[in-house]
Amino acid sequence: MRDLFDRRQSASMIGYVTMGMAVAPMIGPAIGGVLDETFGWRSSSYLMIALGALVLAWAWAELHETNHSRASGVGARSGA
Repeated sequence: MRDLFDRRQSASMIGYVTMGMAVAPMIGPAIGGVLDETFGWRSSSYLMIALGALVLAWAWAELHETNHSRASGVGARSGA
C-alpha cells in the first residue's frame, strides 16, 4: 500500500484492511449458521467457492504490479 498512497492515506487503508480482518470472524459464523439452517451444511462451501472465484477474477482483471523497478539479481531482491 505504501507505493500506492502517501503516508497518511496508507495508514487509513491499512486501517480498513485491519477492520475487515476483525469484522469477518464476527459475522462469518452467523452467515454460516443461516446458510446451514436454510440450505444445508454444504451451502457454506458452495458460497466460499463462488466468492473465491469472484475475488480471483476481480484480482486477475484489476490488480497490477505497482513496483516497476527491476532488481539486478537475487541479492537485490532479498535486500542482501
